[in-house]
Amino acid sequence: MRFSTTRFTPLAQICLAALLVAIVAACNKPADAARVAITPLPHNGTFVVVTATFPPRATVVEGKGLDYWLTLQGPDEAIVRGEYALNGDQVTFTPAMALDHEKTYRATLRLPDGSVYSAEYTAPEAPITDADIVPIKVNVDVLSPLDPLVVTVSAEVPSKFLAPVITQTKGARLGLRYSAGDKKFVEGTLRPDGARLLFRPNEPLQWDTQYTGSLTLEDGRTFVQPYITPPRPNDRKPVIANVYPSSTEIPANNLKFYVCFSEPMQGEVLKQCRILDDKGAEVWQPWQEKEIWSVDRARLKLVIHPGRIKRDLRDADPHGPVLVEGRKYTLVIAAGLKSALGAAMEHEFRREYTVAAEDREFPVPEHWKKDIPKAGTREPLVLKFGESLDYVLALSCIEVQDANRKVVLGEMTLGGAEKTWSFVPAEPWSDRAYFFYARQQLEDLAGNKPGELFDHRAGEPAPRIPELLVMFTPVK
Repeated sequence: MRFSTTRFTPLAQICLAALLVAIVAACNKPADAARVAITPLPHNGTFVVVTATFPPRATVVEGKGLDYWLTLQGPDEAIVRGEYALNGDQVTFTPAMALDHEKTYRATLRLPDGSVYSAEYTAPEAPITDADIVPIKVNVDVLSPLDPLVVTVSAEVPSKFLAPVITQTKGARLGLRYSAGDKKFVEGTLRPDGARLLFRPNEPLQWDTQYTGSLTLEDGRTFVQPYITPPRPNDRKPVIANVYPSSTEIPANNLKFYVCFSEPMQGEVLKQCRILDDKGAEVWQPWQEKEIWSVDRARLKLVIHPGRIKRDLRDADPHGPVLVEGRKYTLVIAAGLKSALGAAMEHEFRREYTVAAEDREFPVPEHWKKDIPKAGTREPLVLKFGESLDYVLALSCIEVQDANRKVVLGEMTLGGAEKTWSFVPAEPWSDRAYFFYARQQLEDLAGNKPGELFDHRAGEPAPRIPELLVMFTPVK
């Protein structure tokens, strides 16, 4: 059989000739070609040895003028430095430093005849170190105080455990399990949220049941957080724990009342809160219309309408002031108010107040009397205001600072109808100077702040803001 290339175009003839040359070269190439391997040492996978084995026909000379070229390059194609060793037809290369975790490296051997041999190696993930073995806090958070049966479980997880969590086949497993019985997990959905994992049960939890938020990492470590749901609503009825002002005497321009409940409450209760005069008649619409609740909905602030207090406004109101000096009034909270869980308050609440003269003076911290504690003890610092202050603000707007103006940690309480403030430090007092600091947001019962009257008439001179930072030194 004859084969002629004259049937092809010149370009096709050139390509065919190149193909024949390549086939002949491949057929003449020895079977025992060079080999390149990257072998990790028994450590953590980042220390390796590169081995190149030459074919018998290759001539290898150690020293200057080597007729081979063996290199190891990193992910940025930078040459990795290290030491070479020649042993017969084999050369080894040992990098001077450990490789980077999760990076791919390529070893390349080039011979004088132009042949190239290579191998790739990817360093493994970083192993768990002592820095990773730290407690991980698992949180079980109620989404709303109105429904303690709807929760989320969250935990901040090291990034190496975050990637595979969607499949839950490895990595980290976060969930909520029953604390008794077979300890099975509550069904729900798991998703990553930045550096956190979030688990949300598919259904509301059960009343009066103990659960455990549980995070299990791939390495076997487990972190937990218990959570107990409250009893059924019918088992725990709300009551009024306290009402402030606690004094039975208030100024005629008293601005607000705080009603503290034993449970988080539902809203829309203003119509159930009334003021009766000393003849038993209900005072007409005394409240500012907006209900103000604490974050946990266990404390209601009832604000008397400013238009019934400020002189320029109340004089034009046909109903006049809510409270009149010299008379007695009763604050009434009706029974039946419902907690967030639906339980009703069984008993009506009543407190009678005697109304004194209007308070037209603002608090002056530098005039407060002080009981100075002894150095080296944890005796309380006692401040005596000379009047009743706003219950909530007196606990949040007064603090103790050290000589460096850093806040001193401790426990504060109010007493004597909110006329005294006591502070017990967490650590004994030193014999150095301290300060107590009253923020300007502090108010008395009439809403007067240091240097600012609630009922300040236009044209009247502005009062001087008193000193808010007062120094004291514990007794030696």
